[in-house]
Amino acid sequence: MQDLNKTSLFPSTFITWQNKYRKAIIFTFFGLYFITGCIIYNDYGISWDESISRYNGIVTLKYLITKVNPELIINNASLQGIPNLHEWKDKDYGVVFEVPLVILENVFGIKNNYSPELYYLRHFCTFLFFYLGVVHLFLLIQFRFNSWHLGMLGCLLFILSPRIFADSFYNDKDIVLLSAFIITSYYLLRYLSNKSFWNAFWLGISMAVTINIRITGIVIPAIAFTFILIDIIKLYPDVKKINQSLSSALLLLITLITFTIIFWPYLWENPLQNFLQAFHNMSKFRWHNHVLYAGEFIWAANVPWHYIPVWIAITTPVVYLIFFITGLIPIFIHLWQVKLYLYKNEPQRQDLVITSLFFGPLLAVIVMDSVLYDAWRQMFFLYGSFIYIAIRGVVYVKESAARHKILRIDTLYTYVLGAIVAFSLIHTTYFMVKYHPHQNVYFNFLAGNNPGENFERDYWGLSYRQGLEYIIENDKRETITVTANMLASGRTNIRILPEEMQKRLNFSNSKDTSDYFLTEHRFTGGYKWYPDENKFEEIHSIIVDNIKIMSIYKAKSLSLTN
Repeated sequence: MQDLNKTSLFPSTFITWQNKYRKAIIFTFFGLYFITGCIIYNDYGISWDESISRYNGIVTLKYLITKVNPELIINNASLQGIPNLHEWKDKDYGVVFEVPLVILENVFGIKNNYSPELYYLRHFCTFLFFYLGVVHLFLLIQFRFNSWHLGMLGCLLFILSPRIFADSFYNDKDIVLLSAFIITSYYLLRYLSNKSFWNAFWLGISMAVTINIRITGIVIPAIAFTFILIDIIKLYPDVKKINQSLSSALLLLITLITFTIIFWPYLWENPLQNFLQAFHNMSKFRWHNHVLYAGEFIWAANVPWHYIPVWIAITTPVVYLIFFITGLIPIFIHLWQVKLYLYKNEPQRQDLVITSLFFGPLLAVIVMDSVLYDAWRQMFFLYGSFIYIAIRGVVYVKESAARHKILRIDTLYTYVLGAIVAFSLIHTTYFMVKYHPHQNVYFNFLAGNNPGENFERDYWGLSYRQGLEYIIENDKRETITVTANMLASGRTNIRILPEEMQKRLNFSNSKDTSDYFLTEHRFTGGYKWYPDENKFEEIHSIIVDNIKIMSIYKAKSLSLTN
């Protein structure tokens, strides 16, 4: 563990004051972040996956009810229309997050599927789970570096990541998985440091929750048991400690298997077979469409190996990337020095574990040639490890400067590095505030001059909410007919509008009978269509950092008398 004063980014004369008010500073930081989330969580549109995820929870809840009280199904007409779990096409999805949300809907008396309160509730709960992940990222970094300063810096980098920030309010799949990965990573490091039964129990539960959010979470137990085995080999010939580790690992395995099955009703009737089927389906996911990548439309099953690395590179603030690459240097140097021994102390093992959690899944999707789409959201769960390694880079630069006496630690280095970090955070914050709530289309300069023409823009279709609101505000007629490039996204975003607005909008499948056409510019260039410019004219667009993410076209034949 590093000493606090050696890893602080602040001048030594400032550390005493900071330490005196440490608890107040940490509490204020997390309090302000929580308040911010509570203020803006209802600003975002609805992603086209949210209603699907919710329905998966409803299907599973019906299955649970049949196990507890089948008569409720018979006496409830709405439940009778819900398919049975094992006949549902998405039966292999984990629902440990979705089922509680459906239950909460009923607790709060939300019965209308078109109620905006339904999605406000979902967005708030998604933010809450992400908030829990941020807290555990702080604990994770503090545990490794023994520095609450670095813990807070890691949280700042994490929160001020535009795409992650935006998705933390509506992405009930990838962001929830990311949060669970961070939580489980923290308990994994604690367990490897102290293989007590209590730590084994909590790690087993957190692993089970992660797997039940998405089966991708299986990577954590795979890496965990690999390091447990290495630790046991290193303990030879101390039989007593080996037996203690084996007993602890056995409890961990039993807890993991037991709670994975408990949390995942799909596994109840045939745990092993259904689990293997779900894993197979995940490795070759059933999504058949094209993605826009580097200016070309590519079939999702045929994306090149560099698809995920490039997306990470062009959508993460560049300073974070530099810290990340720098952080890999000491990790690989130590690995080279110890070679097959892998690690010789606790910090080296912790670094290697987190590095494995980053590169293991990344290499897996490349080797398995997995179906990938929607930028790198399916791999968002890597980002906690990314931030950890970036913080390792900050520490490494400071250690190197001290070791080679390049800079005086308490003077020039502190201010130069602090200025770089501050500039990056301020610049990123400015973007996030200026373009709120469209942080999800952030690109850095590595994406080139026209990223919107070469890469996916608003693939979630979230901007349909603002597009529909614009039409409602500027067209005062009682009934307005609209259509959209992605009809599902357009129709879904009606649900988050106030009821009086919803009543005025009528969605059509045909552009010929519509007053307005909206497009998020996805699948354009041959796969979808723009309206005939002889019949429609563009009247409004949403532009984020020179990237047009939503365009509204009005029929030229439409005459408004407002």
